[in-house]
Amino acid sequence: MKKRLWLVLSLAVLSLFVIAACGDDNGDDNGNGDNGGNGSTVDMEMGEMYFDPDSVSADGGSTLTVNLDNVGNQLHDFTIDDLDGERVHVEVPSGEEDSVSLDIPDDVDEIEFYCTVPGHRESGMEGVITVN
Repeated sequence: MKKRLWLVLSLAVLSLFVIAACGDDNGDDNGNGDNGGNGSTVDMEMGEMYFDPDSVSADGGSTLTVNLDNVGNQLHDFTIDDLDGERVHVEVPSGEEDSVSLDIPDDVDEIEFYCTVPGHRESGMEGVITVN
């Protein structure tokens, strides 16, 4: 009888761990952030010739906060040439972090971002924000 009780209790505890691990993803469709309220957040890694992720989605009319983490060995930046008439440019030295909040317009389909360090964009350090 003790073995049976122990087995039932073990299965109950295991079930709780599984349920907690699955959790609610708050409807986040890009898997990169929190869509709570009228905005979302994405953690973006910058390294030698890449952004990770290099493709993000955001709702038009919302605010997207991009947390930038430069894990590379040199300066990288996050640049958008024209975001509703404004240029966005955030430089992040090697080993440092920074963030930028973007007001996503609802009259565009995509917003391109890239690194302006010479040769980086040409080597693939670019990405896109898809506007829903």
